[in-house]
Amino acid sequence: MDNIDRITELELGLFELRLKAVTCKPLRQSALYCTECGNDIPDRRRKTLPGVQLCVGCKEVTEVRDRNFGGRA
Repeated sequence: MDNIDRITELELGLFELRLKAVTCKPLRQSALYCTECGNDIPDRRRKTLPGVQLCVGCKEVTEVRDRNFGGRA
């Protein structure tokens, strides 16, 4: 087995882990209210994203913060 085979094997393993993370069942029920700001989470969002805890606005802020500061802000 050469280096390219090892790298391909590692990439496949990472892909499988990412796929499991996306497709696994949520560990908790969807929240009725955002855990950050307390606003209602619409029924459509809760059905589309099982286990959702944040409203759209707070989720966008979280994603920007994570992208720009690595979640440390």
